[in-house]
Amino acid sequence: MEVIETSSKYACYCSKVTEEQGINAVVNDGADNMKDVLKLTGAMKNAQCQKKNPLGKCCHQIIQDAIDGTINEAIIFIMTHSFYSVAQQFQNVKEDITMFHVRTKKLLISGIIAGPLFTLSWLIAGATRQGYSQLRHPISSLSIGNLGWTQITTFLVVGTLLFGFAIALMRITKSQGVSVWGARIIALCVIGLIGAGLFVSDPLSGYPSGLHTLRENRSLSGVLHDMFSAFLFIGYPFAAYKFTRIFMKKKETGWVIYTIVSGIALICVFIITSMGFGQVAGFVDYGGLFQRITLTILWCWMTLVAIHFLRVCDNIDTKV
Repeated sequence: MEVIETSSKYACYCSKVTEEQGINAVVNDGADNMKDVLKLTGAMKNAQCQKKNPLGKCCHQIIQDAIDGTINEAIIFIMTHSFYSVAQQFQNVKEDITMFHVRTKKLLISGIIAGPLFTLSWLIAGATRQGYSQLRHPISSLSIGNLGWTQITTFLVVGTLLFGFAIALMRITKSQGVSVWGARIIALCVIGLIGAGLFVSDPLSGYPSGLHTLRENRSLSGVLHDMFSAFLFIGYPFAAYKFTRIFMKKKETGWVIYTIVSGIALICVFIITSMGFGQVAGFVDYGGLFQRITLTILWCWMTLVAIHFLRVCDNIDTKV
């Protein structure tokens, strides 16, 4: 009587082919059916399974069960790892989106702060400068003199904050598939504000010390100041037009109306401001007042838009 080796579990006793050899044929050699496994392993060649198999039956079913088990395990393995890979990719995308909105929200907050900060600055400086009238004199005149650095700093700080706000608007409009030109124009407006801070204006309407610079006597710094300032006041109506189209596309009727009214109001009040600073009789004494109204219209719109898009980002975060 022949002694059967039991050190390894056989799939085929007559040919002494182990289950491990059958599994190896499937996993490493690419066999996916009985014919391939038999060819690669040499199983079931002697046809003595009923004699040598302790179970007293053909080894065919044992080999088939080993093949099926191995293939099922491979499928489960692939599906598990595929699911993990997809889940990991989704998590990475989610984290990227979250970080995108965190950075964007910080920039939007800078847009919320900028307008009120600028307003607070000229309110305090204008109330403490001797001979300065907030009704008559331009805000830029606060840059003149020993304390002028406070207004210059305000121009630069607020300009930097608003530039971050413009970047946030560019990110949001681009991510929503709408025109980014409105945000780009706001960035140009901000460059104008920063430029106005870098170049000090000439004395105007009697400040300081009753001085007024005639057109032919203007300094290069004063000319550049006015040129950069024009970017802000002339650029905003164009930005308002672009954002009106964006709000119309998104069917946000309230924002469409507000943006249109804001743009038209700024143009009208800016014309009156220019008349006052141009020394037109009847408007000179109120040039400063109308300039402040013009800027308040602008700052209110930017602040509210920043709050609006901040809420949009919050809504997106809750859905991610």
